[in-house]
Amino acid sequence: DGLNDPFTTRQEKAVAHAKKQGHITRREIADLLGVSIRTASRELSGMVTHGILTSNGQPGKLSGYVLCAH
Repeated sequence: DGLNDPFTTRQEKAVAHAKKQGHITRREIADLLGVSIRTASRELSGMVTHGILTSNGQPGKLSGYVLCAH
């Protein structure tokens, strides 16, 4: 199901950043990983689907993602 798969290197970088900063945005992921916004969106979507990150519920420029509480 993918839930027990180890994090990819990209996911590990994103999670480390989210832990350090308390959140992460699409732009931050794109810059951190050196990928396009579109690729960053796909990475985020996968992490949300697998319960790693969740939306912070903020609109516009304040929108971002935080680690899911487990």
